[in-house]
Amino acid sequence: VNSLSSVTLSEVYATLCDEDIALLDQIRRFRGPWLVSKSSDYNHIIVTASKKFVVDMGYDKSELIGENCKKLQASSVDFNSEANAKLSAAYKANTDVHVVLLNYKGDGAPFGNSLSILMLRNKSNEVVYHLGVIKIDIEIGVPPSPQPTRPTRGLTDEIRYQQSQAPLESFTVRDRLYNFLNGVHFQVFMMGVVCTDIGILLGHTGGEEGEDGSVIAITMIILIVFLTEVLLKGFVYGPYLFVKDPFNLFDSLVVLLSFICTFAEATNVGLGVATLRTTRNVYKAVKVLRTVRSLRFLYKSVKGTSAGARKLVGRNKQRYVDLENQFDLDLCYIDDKKRLIVMSVPAIGKLALFRNPIWEVVRFFETKHKNSYRIYNCCPEHPYPDFKTGAAIIKYNVQDHSPPTMECFVNFMNDAGKYIGSGEDGKTIAVHCRGGKGRSGSLCCAWLLYSKECDSADKALAKFALSRTESRMGGSLQGVETPSQKRYIYQVEQLLQKQNLYWGDGPVSPPKAKTMKLKALHLDMLFSDPAGMAKLGPIVCTVSLEGEMIFTSEPVLHEVLSNKVTFRLDNTEVSGDVQVSVYIKDRMKAEKVAKSGKEKGILFTFFFHSAFTSKGELSMKTKMIDKAVKNKKIKGTSMVRVG
Repeated sequence: VNSLSSVTLSEVYATLCDEDIALLDQIRRFRGPWLVSKSSDYNHIIVTASKKFVVDMGYDKSELIGENCKKLQASSVDFNSEANAKLSAAYKANTDVHVVLLNYKGDGAPFGNSLSILMLRNKSNEVVYHLGVIKIDIEIGVPPSPQPTRPTRGLTDEIRYQQSQAPLESFTVRDRLYNFLNGVHFQVFMMGVVCTDIGILLGHTGGEEGEDGSVIAITMIILIVFLTEVLLKGFVYGPYLFVKDPFNLFDSLVVLLSFICTFAEATNVGLGVATLRTTRNVYKAVKVLRTVRSLRFLYKSVKGTSAGARKLVGRNKQRYVDLENQFDLDLCYIDDKKRLIVMSVPAIGKLALFRNPIWEVVRFFETKHKNSYRIYNCCPEHPYPDFKTGAAIIKYNVQDHSPPTMECFVNFMNDAGKYIGSGEDGKTIAVHCRGGKGRSGSLCCAWLLYSKECDSADKALAKFALSRTESRMGGSLQGVETPSQKRYIYQVEQLLQKQNLYWGDGPVSPPKAKTMKLKALHLDMLFSDPAGMAKLGPIVCTVSLEGEMIFTSEPVLHEVLSNKVTFRLDNTEVSGDVQVSVYIKDRMKAEKVAKSGKEKGILFTFFFHSAFTSKGELSMKTKMIDKAVKNKKIKGTSMVRVG
């Protein structure tokens, strides 16, 4: 089948009358660009399309399927106004129509689009789909414009654009060696070598006849490893930083003397001393120093293994590395002015084995930003004591996998803006959750918008993701991923635009919350395996406000044939921050329902603020619903509607 779809072609065919089935067959045989949208959807969401259409437009299939057809139009150009009016009239009258549009491909290139919209009807003669047949690159007269006519970039395009503006540098040899020497695998290896050395030092003291030949051979191998490690460390740190640490000089001296004495023991070379007995006495003294050195090295290796474990947990997140001050933290600056820091939680106890140790975090801020920093804590699940330095720590109760509330966003922007002031006195704010990604990333994006460093939510999301990611390591971007967190960032953008208040303009006010009466939650063609879902038993819908569940629907069985589910919400009144969740009834646990994302039996959940709904309704694609976006049982481009 030459198509990419959220609604399969068989599902489209099953609803059509015989005449339109023949029409669609004929269109497909030409293998040209075409698309199908649902007639009942005001937004004209693309539900299936030919591969030729996706390729010609220059997008990935995930960037087009499930998107509004107007994605291809430029919002700033009114060239299509007459054609759009003609389309709207045809949609209302359910008549076929032909228009010429100015559209844009994924790379921003404009093209003329000769578009024919054909109404596809079911056996009851009702229009159920719109079939768009396209001829691209026709010549049209485009009025000159002093401004670029490229359409607004979506998040994926924005990330690609920002990446293209900052060409990726490769790791230097020093970078690679540093990561190798401080990696968990090398640290574990060195611990094994040191333990072997300590065993030899304590178990074989030697005598008048000297050491056993096999012991000397093993010792030489160990010392070669130590000598190599010292030389590599000297290369990575450079002469100045290497000799600045007296322990490095001690290590180098002990390893070098041990190597010389062991070599002399093996070859009976006196190296300037009068007799072999004197040589062995010197060798014994060096062995004492080597024992001290090995015990100290073992202690450092244990700490180094923890640092390596932190790197593994942090994956490809950007880290702050300062060799001179010996910092290696899961922490980075997000904005260009270095006023905004994001980091993982300052950890105590066992958690410090995998996250930033709190004492190292304090040392960093006291070294780099003494008396001019403020911490915003979005990690209530891992409390830690206040810094002994007396630095202010603002705590927000934001649960994992959830967005901050709109009130939290507003409070953060106002407080951070007031603290930083004019920005000329070097004050810095630092935000963290557990891993320094989702919850803290949401607030960081809000600051990028509030400070006007980014003029759109997509640009803020892209900037945070690229700043938080060590791109040279490869892997996925470490940005804000939870759909509800993204939704709130877009809503913050709307709030700032509506009030026209930014950093330095005065405090932002929370949005006026609408009171909504939720009548129903509609799931339309949501599940990829309707029969399999039906076997899981009834499903229920819950509504929560401020983390407290206020409504649970009656259990509903999934309709296999129609692949639709409707939950009656009994006009439940909500206002402000709302959470809606759907569970498999037999698997859910009541005491965990108020949490987000990790509950037993949860299929999906989403958050929204009532002030940003239209006409008491909210419609969204499943890729903007938490957990659904990564659930293979749920179609990635289906629609969910609540209201």
